[in-house]
Amino acid sequence: MNYIIWFAKYQNYIHWDDYALKKVVKGVLPNQIQDELHYSQKDISTFEGLKRAVMRIDNDYWKCQ
Repeated sequence: MNYIIWFAKYQNYIHWDDYALKKVVKGVLPNQIQDELHYSQKDISTFEGLKRAVMRIDNDYWKCQ
């Protein structure tokens, strides 16, 4: 979660397109979050959508703990 927040903060400075941003973020996600993304109802075709889905999955996980 902290990585996503940090990354989103600097995305304006690095000027990458959605594809590059999504690829980097997906590459560092834990396996359990990547697995849950397959079942996500959120639109993850954009970086913003991916970010929201990851944050929701992470939040739901910590609510259960």
